[in-house]
Amino acid sequence: MLALPVIGVAVLVAICWLAGGTKDAVIVDADEARAQVLRDEPDFTCDRVLLAQDGRAALVADAGTGELAAVVSFGDKLVTRRLGPGALRSAGIEPVGEGRVLALVTYDHTCRRIEVALAPATAPEPGGAEDEVELDTWLAAAQRCVAAPATNLARIARGREI
Repeated sequence: MLALPVIGVAVLVAICWLAGGTKDAVIVDADEARAQVLRDEPDFTCDRVLLAQDGRAALVADAGTGELAAVVSFGDKLVTRRLGPGALRSAGIEPVGEGRVLALVTYDHTCRRIEVALAPATAPEPGGAEDEVELDTWLAAAQRCVAAPATNLARIARGREI
């Protein structure tokens, strides 16, 4: 008796998959990332953009406030998360396979971790040392969004920590 609904759901999932319903959204270029941020955050003044190599994430810097906005692929849609001071638990560069990611851990339970895939550390990069300076600039901007330990304790005390 239970087999019939399970088979029905499996057939529907297969139809969805065959129809292309499992494609993830991809950020094609910096202009698309800026447009997404402006759609969701009209008061944001877009400046520099760090686009992930896989197109699944981008960081956009605000020219005036120094805040960041993360554009992330969420299924077949793109979502924006504004990252101001205290919005992040941690920010750092982590090795992943042959590449590396700029990993941002947030307090937002709907988007706990944002990973911006970077150029492989072993591959020669187009700008060489210049690209590393740019990456250091992005890391410093992300670390300014990391909450101080006292702020973390205040969040826990208010029951906002999950």
